[in-house]
Amino acid sequence: MDQNILVVEDFKSIQDVICRSLEKQGFKISRADDGAEAWEIVKKGAIDLVVTDFNMPNMNGMDLLKTIKSDSATAHIPVIFVTTENDIELKKEAKKHGLFTWMNKPYNFVNFLGYINHALEKQ
Repeated sequence: MDQNILVVEDFKSIQDVICRSLEKQGFKISRADDGAEAWEIVKKGAIDLVVTDFNMPNMNGMDLLKTIKSDSATAHIPVIFVTTENDIELKKEAKKHGLFTWMNKPYNFVNFLGYINHALEKQ
């Protein structure tokens, strides 16, 4: 597989688990510790999907989503939230701004992988 997934997570242990799991499935993985770092990576190109936490320092997941979707060069990139955040109004706002899906931690890996494959197929 030559699809590159950017994993954005400020907790290294969670970031490592997600990245290792996706690497085992054959994906190329890029990493960022917060939304600001992620945006710098996304702007450079070659990212096919962003999997991000919601609550992070410097730039949260919602701001990252809005930034990605507001730039014509990156608006096509699907974004998946994997987060403990569960506010229904935030979910509605994220959908309005183009979020592909919202998954709550802890998540089922089979379902997670299904969403990833579906998002990549839609590109």
